[in-house]
Amino acid sequence: MSEVLAMSIRRPGLVGWQPVDALWFPRDWFDEATSQAQIVRHWQPGARVYRFAEGDVLCFKQATSMACDRLRPWPLVRQGRALCSARLEPAEISALPLADLWLIRDARVQALNLADGVELQPGQWFDIDHYSLLETYDCREVLPEPVLEVWEPQDIHQVLGDVIGAPSAERDVMGKALKAAAAARAKMPAAAAGKSREPRETSSARAWWVPGLAVVAVLVIYWESAVLSPPVVPGQTVPMRVVEASAGGGFDPVWFFLSGAVLTFILWLLRRVLHGRIEIERQALAAQAHKKQAPPTAPADDTPVPERKPPNHRKPSLWRQWLGRMAMASQLKTLLDRRQAAYMQRMLDMFEQGDIAQALRHAIPLDSDQPSAGQAFGAPKPRDELTMGQSRGATLTFNLAEDFQAHLRKLYRQTFERLDRQGRIEEAVYVLAELLHVRQEALDYLEKHQRYQQAAELALTWDSRPAVIVRLLCLAGDWQRALQVARRDRAFAEAVLSLQAQWPQAAERLRLEWADMLVGQGDWLDAVEVIWPLSGERERARQWLLNAEAAGGTLAAAALVKRAVLLPDTLAVYESYVRALRDDCERADERAVLAIELIRVSASSPSVRSMAAAMVHGVLADHAGGHPGVTARDLNALVKLSGDELLKLDMPAGVITPNQSKALQSVIPVPHWSAPSPGSYALYDAVSLRDDNYLVALGESGVAVVDRQGSIGRRFTVPASQLVIGNNCRVALALIQRDSVWRISKLDLVTGTATDLGVLPLALFARRFDGVAWTIVTHGQVRVVDIDRDLATLWHVGDLPGPLVSLEVTADHEYWLLRLPDSTLEQWTYSLPERRLKSRDPQPKPIRASISWQLYCLGEYIECWFESPADDQQELVVNGQNRLRRFRFPEITEDTEASVYADQHWLVTGFSVYGKRRRFHFVNRDTSQLCAILDWPEEETLRIRQSGSDWILSDRQGRLFHVNVATSRLRSLSIH
Repeated sequence: MSEVLAMSIRRPGLVGWQPVDALWFPRDWFDEATSQAQIVRHWQPGARVYRFAEGDVLCFKQATSMACDRLRPWPLVRQGRALCSARLEPAEISALPLADLWLIRDARVQALNLADGVELQPGQWFDIDHYSLLETYDCREVLPEPVLEVWEPQDIHQVLGDVIGAPSAERDVMGKALKAAAAARAKMPAAAAGKSREPRETSSARAWWVPGLAVVAVLVIYWESAVLSPPVVPGQTVPMRVVEASAGGGFDPVWFFLSGAVLTFILWLLRRVLHGRIEIERQALAAQAHKKQAPPTAPADDTPVPERKPPNHRKPSLWRQWLGRMAMASQLKTLLDRRQAAYMQRMLDMFEQGDIAQALRHAIPLDSDQPSAGQAFGAPKPRDELTMGQSRGATLTFNLAEDFQAHLRKLYRQTFERLDRQGRIEEAVYVLAELLHVRQEALDYLEKHQRYQQAAELALTWDSRPAVIVRLLCLAGDWQRALQVARRDRAFAEAVLSLQAQWPQAAERLRLEWADMLVGQGDWLDAVEVIWPLSGERERARQWLLNAEAAGGTLAAAALVKRAVLLPDTLAVYESYVRALRDDCERADERAVLAIELIRVSASSPSVRSMAAAMVHGVLADHAGGHPGVTARDLNALVKLSGDELLKLDMPAGVITPNQSKALQSVIPVPHWSAPSPGSYALYDAVSLRDDNYLVALGESGVAVVDRQGSIGRRFTVPASQLVIGNNCRVALALIQRDSVWRISKLDLVTGTATDLGVLPLALFARRFDGVAWTIVTHGQVRVVDIDRDLATLWHVGDLPGPLVSLEVTADHEYWLLRLPDSTLEQWTYSLPERRLKSRDPQPKPIRASISWQLYCLGEYIECWFESPADDQQELVVNGQNRLRRFRFPEITEDTEASVYADQHWLVTGFSVYGKRRRFHFVNRDTSQLCAILDWPEEETLRIRQSGSDWILSDRQGRLFHVNVATSRLRSLSIH
């Protein structure tokens, strides 16, 4: 029963932030439909709704802090056992009757009891007839783990066939003279890993084995040179000087044996110094060998593409450097040069006598790109077989005179021309590739003779340019690997251009695959431009334009410009859209994008100029209002493109003042923000999109796109707790963990479709990707999978020296942090999209490992800890890359639990204040300046995500807070 009392209330309303327990929706303010919409907007778990003739009341399960001045319904706070719309004095409370609600209006108090109202069920207000029921996902159907076969480089017997002569009993060529020894040294750690269980005494007994062989080898070299050197036939002339031999006065045995003794001592000393490091490497390799013995669990992938070759920076062995210096100081170099000269003379004789088969096996390669392993001590030896393209590692060098190298180069070129005239294509290719080291010319030569398959295999072995590999694989008919390389390395454009003139059908097929890839990653307008030259596919291009226009926002504005370039009747058809875009003051971002796209058009058409003339006034007004979307230079270009001569005269003389965004560190005074009010949905993750929208993960409730007002727009019915966003913010991946596996779904934010990709066991994964290639870590392997090809592997690295502890990705780099067997950390940096290893940098050991946080951000290893100076104020010490800074926090006490987040330029520190809320300080690392403060309710589910200059905070209470530190743009949302 309702009871109305007339009495004077000192403070009849609520102002400011108050702990609100209920909301009242008076019937004269809200009709039934509006009241229901507002109740749904403010709904919280556990709330209850009652309806009276005078209005509706929404009672919360627990009080929620709200800004009373901003609420449309009446806020109610608890006064004793009643809910009241004002803060009453004790005397006022005693004068009121017992009731559940006290509503104060116009010096009157209306008392209501919940028992007199009708409890409502808001769930019955929703129409779910248009929602489709989805089958539950069976997570037992895990995608089979592929067994990644190691791609073996092809040799001449596999690529060119068995057309080269039978192997010889002698080994290797000059320049590769000790390839077997170098390979044995490279495999020594692996062999040691397999024998790591042998007793230490056995290893110690062999300590003198290598030095002893070195001394014996030096003695044999001298004995063969002094005793077995063939005599010089009188009258025989040597064609030319082949080596530079130093003059000497004979052999000194004292110097010889002294050099051998010093060499032996140096080798023994090096072995003792490096013994500890070798043992660590043995243990790591033994663990890797144990993993390799695990039985395969699924069929292998199709023919794989080889892994990128890491840069080889191997240095010459220390013992070889010392021996080279001693050889130069003693008379030993004379003997070495004499023996090498005899070998070269025999090689030249073979070429002059026309014994090409033997000459090629003895020939010395020139201009190799392999690093040098040091000076060779001994005569070169012929090859067992003529192989091309194998990875040989470091090679040995010989002191060839420059004129002799020029003579060899000319001789090899003449040999190639002779073999070409004779039709001996395989041997001619061998001369180009391995002796002259002109590999691209070798590939062109094979392509000229239509040996496409052989050229493609060699291009893969040599790790040639991606476009060359793609073109040769297409010509060879190996489209699967061609598309795999093209999608991995983004090599479509150059490959299509190289195929267009001579092979138009192959170029057309590759162009279609290129356009499909662009659509899959959300670049719809680029796909239209790629496919438009194919007249038979223009209907697909028109449909793609319609899809982009239907998405709205800046993408629709850019699609309008693309349509104007391709279809002349665009302005007549879209005149109403252009007018609405020009006149709507809320669409400044779309006008800016449209203006920039118009300026980028290379050859302007009449429709483009007309559109510029229609839009130029609105863009100028946006610039005058401070919108930073268009620069002053772009404004002048747009005015010129519009062709409006009168507007040109009205433009101000001189340079137009640009609108620049104000960075957060420039804002004065320091802003102090508060968290938004709670929303209706639990937020598990959130990322920013274009057009001031956000993509939020709602757990089992799916994924939704939220606008700048906090209202949910498009929804995706796939569960998600983690989001992986594409670089263009038009595609995303939604992930949720199911026991030991992750369910993965792809979201197309343009068309609003979701595709289930399956489930995989993931240890780590990149939080962003390019729309096609996504980096994941599973079972100790780093894999790059193709999202649109059933998660097929595009690239992988196995047998890592340790587990990955961090994986971060930018638009052009990937940063891996590995923990090595000795517990140290090492950073691997890869360049994108080629995925070439740029560096492997050891990370410093923590200074205060027991009390510090270790952070890792885009290639920088950061260590943070708190210290208490003499004045008892806590200081945060940040030890970053090449700098150590201190930040003072007066509000932090010694027993305060703090959390630290950082990137390259900013530091965000969170700590508890009075046990009621969490306070975050935004500090600029470059200037050590406190730039902003944010207060947040104590919430264990708070999540902070940083991407570039964007910092987004969200929690399970439906709050979302976004600040861009580069522009100071702020958005505080409650998701309903």
